[in-house]
Amino acid sequence: SGGTLVCGDADAFSSDLAGNDTSATQARILGIEPTGSADADRLILKVNLWDLEPGTTLPLFSMKAWDETTSPGMARAVRVVDKDAEVLGTYPDGSPAIVRHQLGKGTVIAFAANPFAPLVTVEKSSWPKLIKALQKSLGCKVERPIWRFALPPPGRI
Repeated sequence: SGGTLVCGDADAFSSDLAGNDTSATQARILGIEPTGSADADRLILKVNLWDLEPGTTLPLFSMKAWDETTSPGMARAVRVVDKDAEVLGTYPDGSPAIVRHQLGKGTVIAFAANPFAPLVTVEKSSWPKLIKALQKSLGCKVERPIWRFALPPPGRI
């Protein structure tokens, strides 16, 4: 109905609660299809996006959670399945990493690597500016008191 879905998990919607394969629904919703892991440590913007210039580099971070170390940002290789989708950002090898497409009257922005990693070093990158500008572009109010806290990375609680 005209809303915007921002998804930071390329594997979202791939199965239901019973573990059944719902990848066809996933492809329809996200406009991408995961094809495996990506060996990437950063994303590169292709277009002027939410106050950031083309060529802006956004680092991906490895993180340890529940005694497992994830790949940087849980980077996934993806195939764009919507012929009208726009690739907003890529991995260094040029493969898609941020994709926007229309779903009904709405818009879906899918990240192939999780931009929401809870790491201290994220403040030294362009991620906070990008997320804030994205929220502002969607009409969200920013700089509210809830934004003035930081969660420690897993394992430091």
